[in-house]
Amino acid sequence: MAFVKTRPDLKQPDIQLHFLPFGYIIQPHSRSAITAYQPKQNAMMITITLCKPKTRGTVSLDTQGNALIQHQLFSAPEDMETLVKGAKLAEHIYQQPALAKHTIQPCSPETLITDDEAWRQYIRARANISYHFCGSCSMGNDPSSVVDEQLRVHGLQGLRVVDASIMPIITSGNTNATVIAIAERAADFILG
Repeated sequence: MAFVKTRPDLKQPDIQLHFLPFGYIIQPHSRSAITAYQPKQNAMMITITLCKPKTRGTVSLDTQGNALIQHQLFSAPEDMETLVKGAKLAEHIYQQPALAKHTIQPCSPETLITDDEAWRQYIRARANISYHFCGSCSMGNDPSSVVDEQLRVHGLQGLRVVDASIMPIITSGNTNATVIAIAERAADFILG
């Protein structure tokens, strides 16, 4: 993995690159969402994740009480532009001598993309939601917050939320360590 700034004026990285020693193709409209390459086919893959996505989704209930999750992918145009810069950086990495001498052909995208609009089309067709969901029960004191600073649900007694949903914004890296810290702190609150 690598945390990278797509612009030199940023104070901190805005994308995370994942270097994988295998390849797969995202099929957003299929049941499994991922199609793996043949097991005997050598492949390497770089995936790009936004560290601080600006897009905000919603969680609501339908008339039967089932959760309706609307990710609203790319509703913030700056997220798309950051991913385009990340895709171009990944392509640049592949073209470096250390990797270029091992590269036979691109698998996805199948051909070299040379302009930003083509990258946008490719990203829209292949982008997928990652696994670091957070923010649906955001901590704070504003009207949209669900829990207070001790993770207690506003307006209820005896109920706390202790998971990534309390994070008002996602952490720049993977959420595992942050969720462990939230749980440790919640244990202090409960025992204290």
